[in-house]
Amino acid sequence: MNDLLHEIAIDGENIDDLRPDIAIVFSRDITVDSIRGVDVVIVELKKKDGKVLDNARVIDQLRQRAGRLIKYYGIRIQRIWYYGIVGFSTEFRNSIRSEWKRLYSNGDLYYKEFEEWAPDNTDDTTPGVPVGYFLNSYDAICNDAKARNEAFLNILRSSIKKSISKTTAKN
Repeated sequence: MNDLLHEIAIDGENIDDLRPDIAIVFSRDITVDSIRGVDVVIVELKKKDGKVLDNARVIDQLRQRAGRLIKYYGIRIQRIWYYGIVGFSTEFRNSIRSEWKRLYSNGDLYYKEFEEWAPDNTDDTTPGVPVGYFLNSYDAICNDAKARNEAFLNILRSSIKKSISKTTAKN
């Protein structure tokens, strides 16, 4: 992981060995040479109170990092799903809403797909790797998890009540 973080670091970025703000998950062991078609999920936390320019920079950073990941692993990656958890302000929301698709959420959640290439790719005929970018607010993460948990608990409560009612009716 440490080697990978150094490979995908953006110029001038300080890489800390204890970096808790990024997670990378591969659908299979990408180090096996014969494997093609690995999906990659990346979750990166950014400043919660980020300013508009900082958040706009986040989009560029996510794209650069995806390109470096593609360069590092090449054709073994078939798709990347990138989740940037950022602070949203009204100004930032307004700056992306005409180009990014808003998704249903109990907070701010936007999606946009790009094709990405390795930064040193000069072949215009090489197909890019599709990368789905999700920009989530911290509130969206917390509120959506709370809503899912509440729905699950309601289903459990309902099934327990039905089970008790059936048992009581039989006796």
